[in-house]
Amino acid sequence: MVNYTPPPHGTGSGTLYGTASGDRLAPLNCTMEKYQDPDTGQRVQDQSRRYLVALPRKDVEKLREVLREACVVFQQKAIYLSVAGEVEFVTGTRKTK
Repeated sequence: MVNYTPPPHGTGSGTLYGTASGDRLAPLNCTMEKYQDPDTGQRVQDQSRRYLVALPRKDVEKLREVLREACVVFQQKAIYLSVAGEVEFVTGTRKTK
């Protein structure tokens, strides 16, 4: 289990800041977004944060682990992840493309 601590407090290896340290992590924006939940058909309003993370390819799986835990902590069905143009949705239990 990876411990996820939201920034700016997290600095350990199980955090986004620990996975992509210092100058390789750039928060881009925070917005309110609306979308239709594919499971319920209901319209959902959600706060969305976007980060740009630069890290070696060998550390991408560590980032996925952090995002899986973040799904659980923040009660999200999935977190959007784009790696070198390849998009996937990381969930608390499995990867969905």
